[in-house]
Amino acid sequence: MYGTGPRHATAPLLIRNHQIVRQLTGPATLPVGFGGEEPRISEQMLLRGDRVLCFTDGLIEEHEAGEEQFGEEQLIHWVTRRRDPLPDRMARGAVDHLALLG
Repeated sequence: MYGTGPRHATAPLLIRNHQIVRQLTGPATLPVGFGGEEPRISEQMLLRGDRVLCFTDGLIEEHEAGEEQFGEEQLIHWVTRRRDPLPDRMARGAVDHLALLG
């Protein structure tokens, strides 16, 4: 897998065998077309069955006024408990889970 990392984005998570293997970090640049340095490409070898979870800071910063943010640790805990390999079901489950919190 190849990719670039904008400065504002959260690092995607590499999921293997229902466990977070690591965050896929790389050199951060401005989004293509906004100037700045030429984007640098990062490379990650994936195995069959690997999943990459890309998410925005809006997901982990979700919270009710005066309450604690959902947070990256809670996202990781939630993802590692899920056993459904289908991305659309994983995404729907995350939305449903956040709706229960709010």
